Amino acid sequence: MRTYNWQCHVCDSVNEAGSLICHTCDCPAKATTLEIESKQRDYRVKLNMEKSKNRNKGYSCTKCSHGEFETSEIRASGGFLSSLFDVQNRIYTAVSCKNCHFTEFYKGDQSHVSSVTDFLIGG
Repeated sequence: MRTYNWQCHVCDSVNEAGSLICHTCDCPAKATTLEIESKQRDYRVKLNMEKSKNRNKGYSCTKCSHGEFETSEIRASGGFLSSLFDVQNRIYTAVSCKNCHFTEFYKGDQSHVSSVTDFLIGG
């Protein structure tokens, strides 16, 4: 247990001594690097959802403000060896505006792909 106030590595909130998780983003005080990276992705999606809700409901293209989109998954290799053995270990979600075809890419694993889609449709 921490005996001093501590700053969260995910959201930069200052937490009271003795707290085991961040009061803002629920990140554990003794999180591993992988846990921190995962929580950071989740926290960014949450912040974007809140901004979107304040702007309007659902998806809005950042280029033309159109409200309809389509998603697709793109897989790519990470380096020479994964390319050599044809292993696509990088997953990206592509979100394309149906009007102007402007496309945004979101990096993540399969569980984050559905989070991005849920965020965009306001779910």
